[in-house]
Amino acid sequence: NTTTKCFEYYAYGFWQQLHCATCFTPDDAGTITGSSSVCKGDNGVSYSVPSINNANTYTWSYTGSGATINGNSETITIDFSSSATSGNLTVKGTNQCGDGVVSANFSITVNSIPASPTANTHTPSQTEIVWNWNTVSGATGYKYNTLNDYGTATDNGTSSSYTQTGLTC
Repeated sequence: NTTTKCFEYYAYGFWQQLHCATCFTPDDAGTITGSSSVCKGDNGVSYSVPSINNANTYTWSYTGSGATINGNSETITIDFSSSATSGNLTVKGTNQCGDGVVSANFSITVNSIPASPTANTHTPSQTEIVWNWNTVSGATGYKYNTLNDYGTATDNGTSSSYTQTGLTC
């Protein structure tokens, strides 16, 4: 019987079931792990959930906008666009028998990128120069370098000035 997925035989005037196929839906999804705070423009941010028994694929959903989910297994990455918004991430296991129970919401806060600091008064002398810049709301630290390359910049902590010594006239 293709409707009940059972082998049946006819005896005593009616159809009787000999054996029925069993099909288990995936178990409940566990707790999602990953970064709960990201910046607009972050790419390849990793999220995962423990393996879900009986799941062939994992269906991930995000309630915010501007986020692209990459993958359909227990580990995925998300790319957050420059216009991404905060939201909740969930996952459920899926197979040919149906869907498992959806995970609890995993809240993700998408933060705006802080503005660039602007130069302030610089104080040169014969042996040193002190560079100063204005503080930026929302910034958690500052970096500096002589190239326009954040990746090679030196961490300056939360200080909004830098003194270079050892200069000669």
